[in-house]
Amino acid sequence: MKKEELKYKFIEMRALGYTYEKICGRLKITKPTAVKWGKSLAEEINGQKKGLISKIFSERIVEQEQGILIKLEQFRRKKNMKMNSKLSDKIEKKLLKGLDKIFIKKIKAIHLRMNEDAVTSALFIFDDDIIVEN
Repeated sequence: MKKEELKYKFIEMRALGYTYEKICGRLKITKPTAVKWGKSLAEEINGQKKGLISKIFSERIVEQEQGILIKLEQFRRKKNMKMNSKLSDKIEKKLLKGLDKIFIKKIKAIHLRMNEDAVTSALFIFDDDIIVEN
C-alpha cells in the first residue's frame, strides 16, 4: 500500500475511534509513525469524525421522522373512525406514549392540520415549552 493510501486509511480508522495499537497492527506501521501522523493529521481526522457524526445524526433523524409520520397518520385515521370516547381516548394515549418515546420528552399538546388524505403539518408542544414544527 502506498504511503498516501496508508495515511487515508489511518485518518479513517482514527476517526472511527481505533487505537494506535489496532491501527499499527492492521496497517503494519510503527507506533511512533502512528503518533506522528495522529498529530500532523489531527485536522483531517477531526473533519472525518464530524462527517461521520453528521451522517449518523442524519440517518437517525430520518428514522425518527418515519416514526413521527406513522404516529401522525394513525391520529388522522383515528379521527375518521366512529368509536366510543373511551376507546378513542385509550388509542390516543397509546399514540402519545409512542411519540413521547421518539422525542424522549413529554408532549403537552399536538396541533394537527389535516386534509382527507394526510396530515399536512404538526405542531408539538412539550412539557418544557420547547416547540418543534414538522
